[in-house]
Amino acid sequence: FILRVSVIIPTINEMPHVVGAIDSALNAGADEVLVVDGGSHDATLELLSARDDIVVLRSPAGRARQQNLGASLSHGDVLLF
Repeated sequence: FILRVSVIIPTINEMPHVVGAIDSALNAGADEVLVVDGGSHDATLELLSARDDIVVLRSPAGRARQQNLGASLSHGDVLLF
């Protein structure tokens, strides 16, 4: 029995760090990565829009809201936040 792992990354203005976090999750074997942005004012969303290996979602600000949205749309058996 193989468990699928979904990594959920809440972001707000994380342009300098989000790519490293995503790449780390994918390199570690995550089956899917969901980035849930809470209203960034920097270029975080523009940076992520070019990627087809992740799911990018928008949410009202608030870490719990962002994590709950990501969890509700994930497909994994294990959720890693």
